Amino acid sequence: MALDFHILGEKSKRLFGLDDTKLKHLEDVFQKFKQQTGIYIDPYGDLIVSVESQKIIIQIINRWLTQEDLNLDKDKTKSILVFCGLLTYFSENQIDLELHGD
Repeated sequence: MALDFHILGEKSKRLFGLDDTKLKHLEDVFQKFKQQTGIYIDPYGDLIVSVESQKIIIQIINRWLTQEDLNLDKDKTKSILVFCGLLTYFSENQIDLELHGD
């Protein structure tokens, strides 16, 4: 299973992907995003993630960073920080994303 990220309208240009492990690491973040917005990031489906939605995910991650012991699972922390950095770049550059699941 993988979730691929593309610039909206440019499906042929894959930016990055999340494999099973990274999806598992981000599970809590995606669940909180669903609770807050009603939008479900489905690893099997397709979804458009607007700049506004990216900013909400970044806020969720920033709250997570202050509430968790980041040393308990360093791989999880790394996955979340890398994902946050990518979303920060795309949201700051006003780039909506298209997600395509397996």
